[in-house]
Amino acid sequence: MLGALIVVRTDHDDPFTEQDALLVADLVKGISLSVDNARLIPLMEITARYAPSSTTAQVGGDWFDAFTLPGGDTALVIGDVSGHDLTAAVTMSQLRNMLRGIAVDCQDRPSEVLRRLDLATPTLYPHSTATCAYTVVKAPATAHGKCTTPPPDTSPCC
Repeated sequence: MLGALIVVRTDHDDPFTEQDALLVADLVKGISLSVDNARLIPLMEITARYAPSSTTAQVGGDWFDAFTLPGGDTALVIGDVSGHDLTAAVTMSQLRNMLRGIAVDCQDRPSEVLRRLDLATPTLYPHSTATCAYTVVKAPATAHGKCTTPPPDTSPCC
């Protein structure tokens, strides 16, 4: 799989800063992980469409994610950090990664995963407001063959 991201400034905008480059690198990392994770979920087709609420927003805190949990279930996430700036985008990235860590670590009900994320958020990001929807799609049960005992040995005695 091959991907490319082209970032362009128009008119007489200022040149990209080091912070811009770090933001783009983080966005590319998140996009590539999401694409790679979607590839790992062969029994589910996931489609997403992003439509920003404003045409003036350059960056923001919206995210969606899908990843496989250790037991084979699939986690689906939609979240938003308020704001349309670099701070919102960075906070979004950090909350997204923290949610992934909590989900993989505790492998609990979605309400417990979100409770733990909600517990940490005001301490780590006291000036941010975020919303998040998290659900788990159970992996299909694997089919097991019927267990039988092997037929008795019918070879002739010598």
